[in-house]
Amino acid sequence: MKKISSYLCFVAAFAMLFTSCSKEEDPVMDDSGNKATLSFGAILNDLVSDKSALKQQMAPECSDAAPAFVEVVLTGTTNVGTMADPIVVSVNPNPSDYDNDGVDEYFTDESGDLELEPGSYSLEYFAVYDADPTSGGNLIWMAPRADGDFAQFVSNPLPFDFNLGAGVKKYVDVDVLCYDNRVANQYGYLFFDFEGTQAIEFCIFGNYCPPSGRHFPAAFSVNVWMYEDGQRGDQLYTDLSNTVALNEDGDYAGDPLCIALPDRTGDDEYYFE
Repeated sequence: MKKISSYLCFVAAFAMLFTSCSKEEDPVMDDSGNKATLSFGAILNDLVSDKSALKQQMAPECSDAAPAFVEVVLTGTTNVGTMADPIVVSVNPNPSDYDNDGVDEYFTDESGDLELEPGSYSLEYFAVYDADPTSGGNLIWMAPRADGDFAQFVSNPLPFDFNLGAGVKKYVDVDVLCYDNRVANQYGYLFFDFEGTQAIEFCIFGNYCPPSGRHFPAAFSVNVWMYEDGQRGDQLYTDLSNTVALNEDGDYAGDPLCIALPDRTGDDEYYFE
């Protein structure tokens, strides 16, 4: 497991009073002590090590690029950023092995956007980017949400709550996974929230029709690929399944399986199996 943790450099702050004989200046009021300063670290979980849990899933591929900045959305006493416009916080470029585990750890720089009023907060979105100048940054790590398929691979999926006290410099660790756009929806977000691509929703429902002629809702799984030039291209989804269960009336009821598909310029073709 690779780890990225945040550490606080302890600085002794000395209050010094300077006087000047040349001129008098109006005092400047500083209320920063009434606010909390928030920074983030991340724990990068190694999905590939959990072979048994990944038999029915496509493991996301990891990038070797170094993190450069994060995008963050918080709700609570003060709402910070939105899914359409998250705040951006730089990552300190000088990692070090603070806990002597053989892996360098990063942490985010202090940011004026994260000097917050004391109170209760919830982290809703956390994404880590590299510094690729040709793209403006590639998404390399992402914190999965509790309602996503990848939530099982982290100990603390989003959203999660924490408190900020007045005058505190708070460091929050976030569990993240390598990001792979082939399995974008497995993280629990609609992927067009953080990929600049419009999406369409395609839903499938099935009936099981035995020789008796009676129909029943079908349980099924689906694999999806892009389809280009008469052949399958990049695989988008693996073994997505619907749910069939007994309802309160004792009848089997099936849910449709709805899939988000990229809607790019021109015609798009997909291959379903």
